[in-house]
Amino acid sequence: MLYYWLFILQLVAAAIPNVGKVSSQIAPNPHYSLPNLLTVESKNDINNWEISDDIQFDNGRLLLGQSSYIWGKYKIPTQNKQWTIELVFRSSGLDADKAYSENGLTVWLLNDNGGRISPSNKFDGFKLEINNREQPGLKLYNNDGSQEITTDLNHALGQCKFQYLESDVPFTLRVSYEENRWFKIQMDNNLCFKTDKIKIPFNDVLLGVTSDVSPKSKEQYEILGLRTWERITEDAIDDHGLMVGDEIRIDVKNQVQSDPGAKPGQIRESLMERAQRVRQEMLKKQREEEEAQQKQGGGGSNSDGSLDLILSKLNNLEISVNTLNNLEEDAEIIAINNKIKELNDAQEALKSTVVDTKQAVVDLQQTLVKQYSQMLDAIGQLNQKVIGEVREQHSGMEELSKKVDLLMNNHKEISYQYQAAKDTESAQGKGTTVDTLMKWVLFPLMLVLLVLVVFVYRLRHDIKHSKLL
Repeated sequence: MLYYWLFILQLVAAAIPNVGKVSSQIAPNPHYSLPNLLTVESKNDINNWEISDDIQFDNGRLLLGQSSYIWGKYKIPTQNKQWTIELVFRSSGLDADKAYSENGLTVWLLNDNGGRISPSNKFDGFKLEINNREQPGLKLYNNDGSQEITTDLNHALGQCKFQYLESDVPFTLRVSYEENRWFKIQMDNNLCFKTDKIKIPFNDVLLGVTSDVSPKSKEQYEILGLRTWERITEDAIDDHGLMVGDEIRIDVKNQVQSDPGAKPGQIRESLMERAQRVRQEMLKKQREEEEAQQKQGGGGSNSDGSLDLILSKLNNLEISVNTLNNLEEDAEIIAINNKIKELNDAQEALKSTVVDTKQAVVDLQQTLVKQYSQMLDAIGQLNQKVIGEVREQHSGMEELSKKVDLLMNNHKEISYQYQAAKDTESAQGKGTTVDTLMKWVLFPLMLVLLVLVVFVYRLRHDIKHSKLL
């Protein structure tokens, strides 16, 4: 009896520290990973990937359409290396898009893509298709590039069935590899395909993601994240369940922890696997004790009751731990969704502010253009008036110059006549009267006439200037 209670305490001590534990993984390699798309302003900021022009960037998502592609510029080393690739994606497709069997998202692990944005079925490497052809879900194909293969379920190396259309929740596809020891595909932490018989013959792989969508379909594929680690991560080792058809079943395969040569999947058990193993060991011990009691003849009723009680408590403990895990995961998901909603609201507010500011700038630009046009028209009209005024002044100056010349000629003629008259009168003795007349009458009259001409010109100029203003 005491032995079984100690066994339960050992199970609790092994199980409880893993509740809600977050994997302390090292950061992904930035050369083979997309940056955090929530911190990127546009797809032009993604430098280590070749991205097709038709891919749209919106709210931290890359939207893949009819013939979109993403190809890494750096190859991932495979020889004597470990790696784990995680792709977070979501389809915007509806149930009606099942009619378009050509729609699909493809992940490529190739020796080389041959310079083609979407390789043919004559590829060298692995092809992971996510589509609704024959059955919805994932299909794995491999080829050595020597011939073109047929991509149907009968020729698939592995496949797992799941529904991905009309889903508001993104999916996480995880592929992990270690040479001749480990090749594993998971979908949302559930085992989809696993083998230890695969060795990639080339030294490094080229990672790419392509999409194919019918022109009649509005389905898009959202890429929310793509990360690569140069190791097998803890999430890649731990399986939550086994995908069989549309259901997820618990993988009850026993794992051996003490074997130093164990593969990565055997080093760490999941919580459900650990509980299942303990339950099987207890049932085995129960059967052994029952057989021993049968041989001794009776006395096993108390032991059977204790075992039933222990098994009942063990089941309750497993249910409680699983419920606690689910509650913590739900709380984390709700918190993440709330943060995403806050970020979306802030982005919408910022977008609205930017749109208003842009409209204000456009209105200001239109106003400035209109005012500038009016100013140019006013300057042109003023320029015409100034030119006309200058021409009139020039004409007036010419007239005044002619009048002054005429006046000077008259003055010279009068002076000449005066001199001649003076000489004549001097000869006749009458010069004094004529000199006096010329000095006090004629000269002042000419001066007054000159002043009058200048005054009339200035008056005319002032009148025209006032009209111009």
